Amino acid sequence: MSRLGAAALAVALLAGEGLAAPRGGGRKAADGPAAASPPAAWLDWIQVLQTTEGALTVSGRPVGAGYNVPPGVGLALAAEGRAVIKLGQEGVVELRGPASFRFVSGRRAGLDLTRGGLLAALPRLSGPFHVQARSMVAAVRGTELFLDVRGPSDLYLCVCSGSVRLSDDKRRGYQRTISGEHHTSWEFKGGGPAGVLETSQDMQGHSDEDLEALRAFLR
Repeated sequence: MSRLGAAALAVALLAGEGLAAPRGGGRKAADGPAAASPPAAWLDWIQVLQTTEGALTVSGRPVGAGYNVPPGVGLALAAEGRAVIKLGQEGVVELRGPASFRFVSGRRAGLDLTRGGLLAALPRLSGPFHVQARSMVAAVRGTELFLDVRGPSDLYLCVCSGSVRLSDDKRRGYQRTISGEHHTSWEFKGGGPAGVLETSQDMQGHSDEDLEALRAFLR
């Protein structure tokens, strides 16, 4: 169990970059230097590929497959709804309702996810993809993950493959690297200095079959 000053927990997920996981799906945690600054803007469009009929809306108006998501526009996904979204030529994500999110372009390109689940397959990223999830930011690069934003201080993160770099804006320079080959899961509960980040034994809300189905959109 690890305590973090959680008001602004930042998570950077990086695959490759000398952070390979031990074989056999082992877990590894280590402190290290702060992450480098993100490169210039690289992602300027995303598009809905598939969604549950009527579940995805913009200002109450349903949108469907083929909809190009403008930067800064808020979208809502109904309970039990799902939406698969293409990130330019770089990767694909599946959002799970109930969810609220918006697309952000520019240097911090990505999604602001107020609530809901996010399954991602991101093997081709040419820059970091940021997920702003209430109290935390996930800067994703070339990995697969599942993130569930359950509440302001209740988050579940599974690194399906790759490495995770955790940093805390309240403690400049603090960083924690976690590596795992197959579904390394963590939960974060509680805000402020008493926030607790701990390993989870459960693979929650997603499966290998879900990931395989998502990868199929990249072929």
